[in-house]
Amino acid sequence: MKNTKNKKERETSEKEIGIVHLWDLPEDMVYLKLRPSIERKLLALLLQICKSKKEIARRTRVSKSIIEKMFSRATYSISIKTLRRLSLFLSKYDKRFELEKLERKILYIRTKGSTSGKVFFPKFPINFNCKEGGKIIGALFGDGSLRKDLRPLYTNTKVERIHEIIRSLQKVIGKFKVSKFVKVRSPTKSGSISITYSCDFPKVIGITLHYGFGMENGDKIVNDPPLPSFCFKMSEEFKKGLLSVFFGDEAHVNAAGEDKAPQIVLRQAKLLRNYTPPRRLIGIKRLLEDFGLKPRIFLERVYLSKNGKTGMFTLLISRFDDTSFFFKKIGINHARKMKKLKNLLAKTTRKMSIDEYLLRKSLSSLLPIMKVILSLDGKNITSVKVASLTGRDVDSVKRILNKLAERGVLRVKEKGKPLNGKGHSCDIFEISSL
Repeated sequence: MKNTKNKKERETSEKEIGIVHLWDLPEDMVYLKLRPSIERKLLALLLQICKSKKEIARRTRVSKSIIEKMFSRATYSISIKTLRRLSLFLSKYDKRFELEKLERKILYIRTKGSTSGKVFFPKFPINFNCKEGGKIIGALFGDGSLRKDLRPLYTNTKVERIHEIIRSLQKVIGKFKVSKFVKVRSPTKSGSISITYSCDFPKVIGITLHYGFGMENGDKIVNDPPLPSFCFKMSEEFKKGLLSVFFGDEAHVNAAGEDKAPQIVLRQAKLLRNYTPPRRLIGIKRLLEDFGLKPRIFLERVYLSKNGKTGMFTLLISRFDDTSFFFKKIGINHARKMKKLKNLLAKTTRKMSIDEYLLRKSLSSLLPIMKVILSLDGKNITSVKVASLTGRDVDSVKRILNKLAERGVLRVKEKGKPLNGKGHSCDIFEISSL
């Protein structure tokens, strides 16, 4: 009993650091073919011990029809459940047939369906704790997805980006043929033609990611999946790979203000069941904080989509030291965005963060309002209260307070409702610590 408990604890700890074994996958969903040399030895030993196929079936608790097919059909693949039972029986006679050794002798794995695809020479135990592992997760949370049926998809306007993710998958998981590769041409507003490449991967890869690594599937905006928990325990190289690809797919580099100070903007949408940011965005923020960066997340706007009321949340990296560190140590896996960031870093004259910059600017141009806000520190701050104390219009004060909240100078303490049907916000704010 103690050995079984220790084994389960070891397997759990391995999954937490991005290592998955064959037996971590659903035993009735994943099928495999052993390499011919080891399969011949396995069948020969079974027959030597049991003398007949009927006796093999009885003693291994594997159906006779499966045993017959293993002996008669060279292309027949078996489930993980069947391999487990055969291994349990044979390993008592020959240690070469222990499951831990057999998982390294697999020709291919697949799932049900003739078009589901195969992964050849799977690299069990599969180890995601590397830069390529991070790139895979970053891509699937960026321009890719893990569909409801668990088939992975990646889409990009650059075909070389597709091939980069294919190489990463093959290095980490094993060799495979792309299930589907589509080139889509569509007109843009300017009248030019935009080309997008879309690539489907074997379904067994999605099963591995979902059941082995805990990656949630389904629409990102609707389902709001988080980054898998193991991502936060990975190596620095893994985290860099994830962030670089995710920002390459999803982020934009902008100039903040006339002095061209750079800021990296990452926008992600989710259905507004509540006002918390998307879980993947919270995970990205946590990874950035592991590098000592100080990004901020705020709700940029609310709009109606086909799925319902949707919020667009923004993660902002704006401190000069942070954008500079990101450029030098992490990077954006997108040549044009990296070039723009490099140019902005070279041109900027402002070394303070956008928060400090905005606060100083506000204090000089909006001194009366800022004096009132600072005097209310520790008390409830509303647009109505500030307007009455400064003699300003409520709507103009509302815009100022919301802008300061967007930039992190103020924090929304409590969401309010419109006043008297006039659309005035009665959100309650408090002063943030910069």
